[in-house]
Amino acid sequence: MKTMVRVFAFVMAALLLAGCTVQVQPAQTTAAASTAVATTTPATSESAVASATVETTPTPVPTEMPITALRFSSDPGSPNSRDELVKKYPEFAKEHSAKVVCFEMGWTGPVKGKDFLTPEIAKRTGFTMVYESMITNSQEELNTKLNLMVSSGEVPEIYFGGSDPYSLDVYEKLGQAGFIYDAAPYVAKYTSLSTLIKPELIKYRKTDTTGQHNWFIPTQTGRGNDLIHNAGGGLYLRKDFLDKLGMEYPTNMDQYLTYLKRCKDEIKTVNGKAVIPVVFNENLGGNWDIVSCFMPMERLSLGFDWKNNFKAYNYQYTNSPELIKAMKFLNMLYTTGLLDKEAPALKREQYAQKISSGVVASMGASWWDMNTFSDNAKTEVPDIMYVQSKPLEDASEPIQYRKWTNNVGMFSTITVSKKLDEETVNHYLAMLDYFAGLDGQVLVQAGLPGKSFEIDANGKYKFTDAFKKETGDLDWNKVSATGVYYWQQLVFNLPIFDKLRAEYPEIARKDNYASWLNRAGERDRYDPTMMPTKDYYFEAGPLEREKKKALDDVYEKLVADCLIAKDAAAVETLVNTYGAKCKELGIDAIMAERQKLVDAIDITAK
Repeated sequence: MKTMVRVFAFVMAALLLAGCTVQVQPAQTTAAASTAVATTTPATSESAVASATVETTPTPVPTEMPITALRFSSDPGSPNSRDELVKKYPEFAKEHSAKVVCFEMGWTGPVKGKDFLTPEIAKRTGFTMVYESMITNSQEELNTKLNLMVSSGEVPEIYFGGSDPYSLDVYEKLGQAGFIYDAAPYVAKYTSLSTLIKPELIKYRKTDTTGQHNWFIPTQTGRGNDLIHNAGGGLYLRKDFLDKLGMEYPTNMDQYLTYLKRCKDEIKTVNGKAVIPVVFNENLGGNWDIVSCFMPMERLSLGFDWKNNFKAYNYQYTNSPELIKAMKFLNMLYTTGLLDKEAPALKREQYAQKISSGVVASMGASWWDMNTFSDNAKTEVPDIMYVQSKPLEDASEPIQYRKWTNNVGMFSTITVSKKLDEETVNHYLAMLDYFAGLDGQVLVQAGLPGKSFEIDANGKYKFTDAFKKETGDLDWNKVSATGVYYWQQLVFNLPIFDKLRAEYPEIARKDNYASWLNRAGERDRYDPTMMPTKDYYFEAGPLEREKKKALDDVYEKLVADCLIAKDAAAVETLVNTYGAKCKELGIDAIMAERQKLVDAIDITAK
C-alpha cells in the first residue's frame, strides 16, 4: 500500500478500492479512483452526512524551534528527544513491543542491516515494532490467509492490511468474535490521529446490537495524501521506443494500436529477442488498463452519473456496447500477435521477467513495480524508459471527466489483537499520534538529518545525493529497506509538512517525472476546496459484497475466452452470454441496491 500514490500506494496493488468495482492498480490516484471511493450503508447514512461536512483544519508548523537538523533529530535539546517527547506522551516513558505483520503484494519492507528508521522510532517512542512480512501474490491468496485468521483465531498482534471489501468483512468477523479491539474509544484519546482520520472512522464504522464499532484503524486516508505529486500507475509505454519510431505519446486507442504495431514490425527485436508489444500480469491482470479506455464515464466500470442525479450505471457486468468493443480490441491484440501469446497462463514471475528483460513495449503496472522492472532492464537495455501513457480513450466516444477532490477513503488498515494489553495498545496509538504531527511525519517520510536528508538554506528538506544514489533515485522498495517510506503507511499526513518539502520524492526519478507530466489533465481537474459529492460517500452494500467475487470470476473468464475467440462475431456472442450470466448472478439487484444506497446519502443535512 504505497502511500505516495496510494496512493495510494499501494494504487492498491494499489490498491483495492473499498466498495468500488473499478479495477485499477493500487497505486493509481486518478480522477477515476478519487471520485469512485465513497460509501455508506442505510445504517450509517447519518454518519456519512456528518463526515461530508468535516472541514480540514491545517495544523500550523510549530514555531518554538527553528527548522534545523537538530529540530528533526533525537539528540539532546531536540523536541524529538525521548525526554522531551515523554512530556507530551507519558506512554513513551515505558518500553513496549509488538509484532507488526504487514501484508505485501509486490512491495517490500525494512531489511535487516539497512533499516535505520525502526530503531530510531523505538529510541524516540519506546515502542519497538517487530516487523514481519506477509507476502501474497494474489487476492485469492490473501483471502485464504484472512480466512485462516478467522477459523483459527490466530490474529497478528498488529496487522497492517488491505482495504478491500473482503478484508473489511473479515475484520468485522474478527471483531464480533472478540479477537481484535474496537479501535474507536482508543483512537479518540489521540487528537492528531483521530482528527486526521475522522471522516473515515465515521464512514467505515459498523453498527450492530451492541453499538457502533471501528474494527480497524483507517490508514493512508484521503486528507493525508498528496494527490498531485505522485507517480501514478496504469498503462505504460516505452519512451525510448517512441523516440526511435519518431512518435508522440498516443492519446487514443487507434494511435496506441499504431504504436504497438510499429514496435512489432519496425523495432522487431531487442538484443536478439523478439519485441512483445503487450503483456498481462497473472490472471490477465492489467487488462482493465486497456478495457477502461472504452468506458465513457471517467473510465469506471460502475459509477454514478453526476449529470443525471447520480443515476447508477454499469458498463462492465453486462453486455454493454462499450464492453463488446473493448473485448473485440483485446481479441484483435491476441490473434494478431500484439498481446503476448502466453498471456492466458502467465504467472507473475514470468510477467516480471519479460518486462525486466527489456523486450516489452506496453503493460499495466504500479509505478513501484515499474521502477524495479526498469532498473532490472537497464542491465540489458541501458537507455530503456518506461513511462505511463497519456490518458487514452476510444476516439469515437470520448471519455467524460469532471472536477475531483480528496477522496473519503483509505488504501490500507490496521487491526490490533486483544492478545495485547491495553497499556501496549495505548502506547502504539500514542506513537501513531506522534507520526501524525510535523516531526513524526518528517521522520517516517524522510528519515534522519544527515543520514537521508538535509535542510537547505530555505528551511526545506531534501534527500541527500548519497541517499538517492543508495536507493536508486528513491525507488520505493529500496527506500523502504531503510524503514523510510515504509512506516509512513501507518500514518500519512502530507499537508502538515508539505511546505517543508524542497522536492517530491515520487517524481524524482526521470521516468516517474515523465509519467507525472503525462497526467497533467488530471491535475488540472483537481480542486482541493471542492465539497465531495454524494458518490464519494458511497459504500457497497451487502449484496454487492456477497456477489462481487463471482462477478469478477465470470469477467476474468470472459477476457480469457475473448482472447482466443475465432473472430469478432464470436466475441460478441461471448459478451452477450456473459451479460446473461451476470443477470443470473444478480447484477440487476446489485444496481438497484447501489441506487438505493446513493440516494440515501444526504450531504446537505446538518
